[in-house]
Amino acid sequence: MAEALLEIVIQNLGSFVQDQLATYWGVDAHIQKLSSNLTAIRAVLRDAERKQITSHAVKDWLQKLTDAAYVLDDILDECSIHSTKVHSDDGQISCLSRLHPKDIHFRFHIGKRMKDITERFHDTHTERLTFELRVDLTKKQAVDDDEAKYDKCGMITTFKMHDLFHDLAQSIMGEECVVIMKKWLTPSSGVHYLNLKNYGASVDASSFKLAFKKPESLRTLFYFGRMDLMLSNNCCLRALRTNFIEMSPNISKLRHLKTLSIFVVGSKPGYGLAELHNLKLGGTLRIKGLEKVANEWDAKQTNLIDKKDLNILYLSWDGNANSRGSTVSEEIVLEALEPPSTLKSFHMNGYEGRQLSSWMRSPVTLRDLVEVKLLECDNCEELPPLGKLPYLKRLEVSGMKNVKCIDGETYEGVEEKAFPSLEELILKNLPNLERLLRDEGVEMLPRLSLLTIKKVSNFKFPRLPSVEKLYVESIDDVEGVVENTPCLKTLNISSIKGGSLTKD
Repeated sequence: MAEALLEIVIQNLGSFVQDQLATYWGVDAHIQKLSSNLTAIRAVLRDAERKQITSHAVKDWLQKLTDAAYVLDDILDECSIHSTKVHSDDGQISCLSRLHPKDIHFRFHIGKRMKDITERFHDTHTERLTFELRVDLTKKQAVDDDEAKYDKCGMITTFKMHDLFHDLAQSIMGEECVVIMKKWLTPSSGVHYLNLKNYGASVDASSFKLAFKKPESLRTLFYFGRMDLMLSNNCCLRALRTNFIEMSPNISKLRHLKTLSIFVVGSKPGYGLAELHNLKLGGTLRIKGLEKVANEWDAKQTNLIDKKDLNILYLSWDGNANSRGSTVSEEIVLEALEPPSTLKSFHMNGYEGRQLSSWMRSPVTLRDLVEVKLLECDNCEELPPLGKLPYLKRLEVSGMKNVKCIDGETYEGVEEKAFPSLEELILKNLPNLERLLRDEGVEMLPRLSLLTIKKVSNFKFPRLPSVEKLYVESIDDVEGVVENTPCLKTLNISSIKGGSLTKD
């Protein structure tokens, strides 16, 4: 519905410009901004309408978009009707060369409404960036779909822009979008997008200030080095993508920040998790150095649960908390980092606590998950009830020496299948893993097509009728593999100690 409505509004907007009504009513600048935002929004509508089924945030966004589109269409109709009425009364239907006395009040009225709706669509356009929606390329191949890169949730991350489209984009954006390819900075003003990926190891604050006359205009910054910037001068920054080993302090000053690729916890003031508290982050967030969390209060200040636009979350511990001087256990830190229930992908690496958090053990809390990776969590003895997640498609479990089964939940008295949507399963370095489910009588993995098993000594192959690709390495027994995987098309086996592929 939203896509069809937006098409109509864009057509009406084109007619509005063609009939010179935008110029007559003095709203040319608003119309240009509206056209730019509407075109960008239209490109992701098909993906948004698919995602609204499982994402309440996207559904709400589409509703806001629909409401705004109706308002804009009403404004355009009102302008057209008023123009026709006034100039028909005056006998000058086709003359828009001068401002009619009757139009002065209406021009002020419509100018204010157009300004409001333009700002409304700008906010809608900015909000859609947090969902990382895929651009529909079926009609216009301005970018090469074959060379586009997607993340595990099917969201486009980068793509190749061909010359014609690049020239068009550059002509529109001018110096608002800058990519620095060599090791120098040219003074500029009004830059919104700055890419310093190829600049080098460091940029000092003085060089940065000299290069940009209005650093407060910057909205998106790519920099893969160490940058000690005066963040207060860049408080309007919306997106910061970096691979910092150490963060700049007091990142909470970037109060408008919507996208932060990585946050590295530090032990000094201004480097703690509390810096994330008021930031309305979306998209992908990686939090590293969690062994440095100073105390329970700092952990709770992260406030991830209220960041409803987060899609992908990485949590990483790089060492034992006690060895880094932390006074809070890893279990308490993990408990405090509960994400929003709309999360699509969750990765956890290096967690050394024995117990998982209560929110991880609740299938309701993370029911929208599509991907889960639990890596090097040495001391955990049990995994969360992953088999009950209805949309989970990819699961990787690695480096958990105490785990005996992937899902220890009971399915007694229920008809549901375990792992109903799982398509890819990777199991590595699990020396004590014996089976997938504690309750072996339950029907499981009806859609599993790819299975990878490496260094899993005691694992017994269950019946997996849908598996088409199987990769096995460094296990003791492969007996029954052929009988239990009747649809197998690709089999790769290496470093097997003994056993036969068949039971006979």
